[in-house]
Amino acid sequence: LFKFLNNYIKYGTFHQGELGLLNFRSFYFFEQLFSSYRGFIYTSPVLYICLAGMILLLIKIPCAIKRKDRKSILEKGFLFSIVLYLLIKIFFLSFRYAWGGGTPGARLLLTEYPVFVLLFSLVLHAVWRKKILLYPLLILSVFFIFWNILIISEFMLKVDIDYIKEFPPLHERIHTAMPVIFKLFQPRHFLHKILILFPLFFACIWSLFKILGIGVPRPSVCAENISEADAKVLTITKWLTIYFFISYFAVTAINLKNNRLNVIELKEKGFFESAEIVGPNHFEVIENSDSLDEMIEYFKIKGEEERVKHIKNIKKKIYDRNIISQIPPGGLK
Repeated sequence: LFKFLNNYIKYGTFHQGELGLLNFRSFYFFEQLFSSYRGFIYTSPVLYICLAGMILLLIKIPCAIKRKDRKSILEKGFLFSIVLYLLIKIFFLSFRYAWGGGTPGARLLLTEYPVFVLLFSLVLHAVWRKKILLYPLLILSVFFIFWNILIISEFMLKVDIDYIKEFPPLHERIHTAMPVIFKLFQPRHFLHKILILFPLFFACIWSLFKILGIGVPRPSVCAENISEADAKVLTITKWLTIYFFISYFAVTAINLKNNRLNVIELKEKGFFESAEIVGPNHFEVIENSDSLDEMIEYFKIKGEEERVKHIKNIKKKIYDRNIISQIPPGGLK
C-alpha cells in the first residue's frame, strides 16, 4: 500500500513501472539465472549454496515425516512453502524483458533475502561439526561475495558488456573491484545518517541487552515447544517489524505532505506553464527502451540473430515509435 502511494506521488497515477517489462511472448528462465549478462546466479554465485539448501530441504522433509517429528515437519514445511513462493516468483520474472537492464544481479529478489539466508543456514548447519567441509564452505562463500563485488564494479564501470564475448583473466579484472569497495567504506553524510538511523541503533542495542539478559526481564516462553532463545528472537523480530512499519508510514506521510507543498511552490514559480502532462508509458520508456537496447546488444554479441530480431519487434509493439520520437535528447526533465 505504501509503495503504491509513493508511486502515485511520483507518477500522478496508480502505476507500477516494473510491470511494463512483463510479457508472455518470450521466456528467459535459464538466461535470467545463469547468463553472463547479469544472470542472478552468475552475479551472485553464493546462491549455488542456497540451491544446495533447497536440495537438502527436500531430503529433510521426508525424513522428518518418517520420524513423525511434528516440530521439524512444521519448520521444514513452512520453509518449503516460502521457497515454493520464491520459485514461482522467479518463474514469472522470466517473462520479463531486459532482466539485467540497468541493474546487476537479483535486485527483484531483495525482499526474499531472508529465504536465501534460511537456505544457506541449512547447509551451514549440516556441515557445522564437520571441519573438513565447514572451512571450504566458508572460504567458498567469501570468494563468492568478492565475485559479486567484482561484477557490480564492472557494471558501474560499464565494461561488463564488453566481457560477454571474451573474458580477460581474473587477475587482470581484480583492480576493477575498487569502485564498490571504496563506496562501501565511504562515510558520506555521516552525521545525517546517524541522526536518521538513531532509533534503529537504539533498537539494536536494546535487542542486544535483551539477548544477553542485561538489565531487562527475560521473555516468557509462550509455548512448550518454543525455547527461550526462540522466544527472544520472536520478541526482537516483533519490535523491529513494528519499527520498520512505523518508519515507512512516517516517510510516506511526509512525502504526501511535501508533495502538495512542492506542487504549490512550483505552480507559483510558473513551472507548470512549460510542463507537459504525459501518460504512464512516458515514465518508463527511457529506462526500459534503453534496457531493451542493451538486451539486443547482448544477444547480438552472442550471435543469436533470431532473438535480436524478435526483441526489436517486441520493442516496437510495447513502445510506440511516436512515443519514443517525442522524447527529447537527454530524456524527460
